[in-house]
Amino acid sequence: MELIKLFLYGIWDIFLLLAPLMLIGLLIAGILHVLIPRRLIQRLMGGKGFISVITSAALGIPLPICSCGVVPIAVELNRKGASKPSTMSFLITTPESGSDSILITWGLLGPFMAIARPIASLFSALLAGIFAICLLRDNDENDRGKQEDAGKDTGCNDNCQIDNELNDVGISYFIKRIWSYAFKEMADEIVFSLLVGLLLAGLIIVAFPDNLAIYGLGKGIIPMLVMLAASVPLYMCASASTPIAAALIVKGISPGAAMVFLLAGPATNAATVIMLTRQFGGKFVRIYLVCIVTGALISGYVFDYILALSGVDIVPTISLGSHSVIGVFQWVSALLLIALMVWRFWNGAARTGLKDFRISG
Repeated sequence: MELIKLFLYGIWDIFLLLAPLMLIGLLIAGILHVLIPRRLIQRLMGGKGFISVITSAALGIPLPICSCGVVPIAVELNRKGASKPSTMSFLITTPESGSDSILITWGLLGPFMAIARPIASLFSALLAGIFAICLLRDNDENDRGKQEDAGKDTGCNDNCQIDNELNDVGISYFIKRIWSYAFKEMADEIVFSLLVGLLLAGLIIVAFPDNLAIYGLGKGIIPMLVMLAASVPLYMCASASTPIAAALIVKGISPGAAMVFLLAGPATNAATVIMLTRQFGGKFVRIYLVCIVTGALISGYVFDYILALSGVDIVPTISLGSHSVIGVFQWVSALLLIALMVWRFWNGAARTGLKDFRISG
């Protein structure tokens, strides 16, 4: 009985801390989606050199789109002139980072890790871009599938088309577009994996011993490889993976090993690999996977080294503070997020989430 109470209290504490950040992140996601036209992204990603790779990687950092959701966008951008190195770098930073996940990382793991996470994602993307420039050509065989297949297989709908300019529309249209993307489309992509992430975080709090370091799972390459093996098969978005990482750090996993989990999980799963292979070919996918794995391991090792050198401690926040005003805000946000999750589950988000997990498994 005590374990059940600890499990439920652990989940609820994390949920209270996460809820306001998630709602704000979704709102920012909607604003970014409406304000940044696809046409601008196409123009910035259209170059053939390393500058285009840097630009594409930077563009992907604030965009809160999951790994499966970014594939039809990447296919469209590639068909509209974006080079394959630019497309690959965009495919890496976009699911690994995002405005919502950065906010949640800041709330649960602190500013140091919230800043380090997108930087590490950028490193992996630039590494992939360099290798793609050297090893890929835009006329390689089997690098582009049929556009209609991309739409059919990835759930691409009218939102995959270039967004209309908002010059001739009113503020009501602007608000409706933000609401529709943030609290319908984006929420549908993440609410199921967020629920799974919370349940796994609670399970880790209850089931894992308090000091994993004594089992050889603290610092070093071994826990990083374990995190890599655990994260790659999972279909887990960047936001949903954050409470799991926080729970793992509490149990003794090093922040560097948690960083490996945060980077590798959101960008790799079976569904994404299948879609990318169909659209861009096996060579593209091999470079993509090798660079994600290599970048995650290097980033995790360097992050632990920097923490040891600087004396900075990553202390996850998975319990509530004592400020009553903040507490009320967290409770209101939690109730709103619960209402949002119930609404989206009622409208099919649970079926979509289960389908994604089955494909990934």
